[in-house]
Amino acid sequence: MKTYNAFSINRIGLLMYRHVFYNLKTYLLSFAALGSILIIISLLNTIGTNYLDKELFETLGKTFLFIGGVMLTSNIFKEISSKHRGWLYMMLPANPSEKILSYWLLTTVAYVVMASLTMVVSSIVLSVFSGLIFKTAFYVFNPFSIAYLNVMLHYCIIQSLFFFGAIFFQKNNFIKTILSVFVFNTILGVIAVIIMFLLFGTAGMDSNNLKLTDDHFFSVTIPPYIAKISYYGLMVPFFVIVSYFKFKEREV
Repeated sequence: MKTYNAFSINRIGLLMYRHVFYNLKTYLLSFAALGSILIIISLLNTIGTNYLDKELFETLGKTFLFIGGVMLTSNIFKEISSKHRGWLYMMLPANPSEKILSYWLLTTVAYVVMASLTMVVSSIVLSVFSGLIFKTAFYVFNPFSIAYLNVMLHYCIIQSLFFFGAIFFQKNNFIKTILSVFVFNTILGVIAVIIMFLLFGTAGMDSNNLKLTDDHFFSVTIPPYIAKISYYGLMVPFFVIVSYFKFKEREV
């Protein structure tokens, strides 16, 4: 089979279309189920309060869609792990970078668009039922609000971690990724405490919150900037790149 080395946007689009074509029914049912749950919970709340609680609807919607997104991401490579379909996917005429990018775009851009549409449509349906039954004001969710866009931004960042977990683990990807993060953070925290104890001793540590008490520049100024740069600027490209190399390893 011919090897496709040149990067092609058209092939990325075809790979995305192929994935959606095979999973369209599942995805539509999932979004419909999430929307239905939001509507039902909001209507039940309206029965008790006699008014439409927009904040409850938006909070639940963001939470459900955030969790649903990372769960979707954790299973995005399930075809590769399949003994019957994995070899067929690896033989597709596209290079690893195109395959990785197509999956990443599906679980970020495409998912955010579908999640936003789900919130908008659900809010309209909710308003219709709530208005007819309880005479509440008509409400349409605004997907361009700062609060919602901020949640989606954090989703795209956190999603990159689960994206790597999806290709790194072959089964139970979601649970294994969460456990791995917990173990890593625990080990990192223990190491940090040990280093602070060795460098500054007990006198240099606050026993209540384990932070340095005497060096304001080290403990307050630098870490927040490093954390923000790492979180907002480095996390996504790092995990996408390591996912690419892990994908190539599994392809071999």
